[in-house]
Amino acid sequence: MVTTSVLVDDAYAGTVLLERSGCEPLPDLPGHELFDSGCPLLDTVRGRLIEGELHLTFLWPTGGAADSPQHVRVSYLAFTEPRRSRRLGVVLLSPVRVDHGLTPASSRCSGCWSTDARTSRSRKDWS
Repeated sequence: MVTTSVLVDDAYAGTVLLERSGCEPLPDLPGHELFDSGCPLLDTVRGRLIEGELHLTFLWPTGGAADSPQHVRVSYLAFTEPRRSRRLGVVLLSPVRVDHGLTPASSRCSGCWSTDARTSRSRKDWS
């Protein structure tokens, strides 16, 4: 269970998702108000699970103004060992990454590939 939370390196909160309802604390990460009873996040995760699915990721709103809503990335990682308890897997919260993990150089390079082939930039300008 503890090593599962390492798979999402920027996770700042987590919980163990239980089969029917509720959750249990995750030893390595603190909980979050989104895991409290009455918040629909965990029921939404349960509702989106497909039999045999090992991973699920989606964005969840956390508030903010209408013109600039705030979101969190929700990741679900299933336990792969045979189920002997009512624990399904781990739900982790992490920030939304706008850069998709690209370095500035990678972003520039991918921008070159996605622009029109008739661009006036030469290869020496790509670095």
